[in-house]
Parts: sequence; structure tokens; C-alpha cells
Amino acid sequence: MVVSDDDAIVITDYPQIETFFAQAAQWYHSQGVASTRPDIERSEALSDGVFSVDVRWPGFDEAGVEKLSERSRYIVRRDAGGRPRIQVAMARTR
Repeated sequence: MVVSDDDAIVITDYPQIETFFAQAAQWYHSQGVASTRPDIERSEALSDGVFSVDVRWPGFDEAGVEKLSERSRYIVRRDAGGRPRIQVAMARTR
């Protein structure tokens, strides 16, 4: 879902997460987007076990034609078991 800098959304609890993603899915479907996949553009180690990851998310219609594209930045931390966990997700304008 495209959100401008002035429309920042702060999510503080689980029900808000569910609502946000349900609304986002509806919006993407209304735009003709049927699927997406992450294209990692850049990854940078910030410290031991903490990374900044820039991802491009192309949105494809049923025929596989790209309809739109968004970019996000994630701050990812490895947990005690070594699994990556997203700590922060931000939409990028460029």
C-alpha cells in the first residue's frame, strides 16, 4: 500500500497489525496485484547481528505483468537462535 511521508502509520498492538495487513491486501487486489516477490537491493551490517536491508517489492497481475513497485527498508536482528527478525519496517520513497 502506498503511504506518503505525511501518512506515517504507527502500529502498537496485534489487532492493529491484522487490520493494517487486511486493508493493504484489499488495496493491492483493487490495483490488480495478484503476487509479489522481494528483490533485495542492498544489505548492510550495522553491528554484530543487526542489518539494514533495502527491498524492492514489484507487484504482478495474474498474467505476471508488473503493475507497480514499492521499496522498503528493514532493520533486521538475529535472535538468540540465529533467526532473522524484523525489528523495524519503513516504506521508502526512492
